[in-house]
Amino acid sequence: MAGNNGDDVPRLAAVVERQRRELALARAEADVAAVVAMARGVLMERHGWSVTEAARELTDMAAAAGMPEQEMAAAVLRQESLTGLELAEPDHEPRLADDPVAVVAAERARDGA
Repeated sequence: MAGNNGDDVPRLAAVVERQRRELALARAEADVAAVVAMARGVLMERHGWSVTEAARELTDMAAAAGMPEQEMAAAVLRQESLTGLELAEPDHEPRLADDPVAVVAAERARDGA
């Protein structure tokens, strides 16, 4: 770097920080998209629907419940995971591991919290 007068370091640090935020946002969006896609797959398997029908139904269910689509998707996945668990554990209490969004967020957390 010719003519380095010390101004480059703060600018570079700002660029790195902006890119970290953008990467974190992109990862979060990908995580949400994965949860929605998994819920669509569950609906397709459970009801024999096409991708389009499952997507439309998930959107309609979210609108009817007044919640974001990703929250409805997580609820669909929780219901699916509890269905299998209820056979083995009738008094099952929901845990962090039963919430797919929370599991993905915990996996992505740097400190594991």
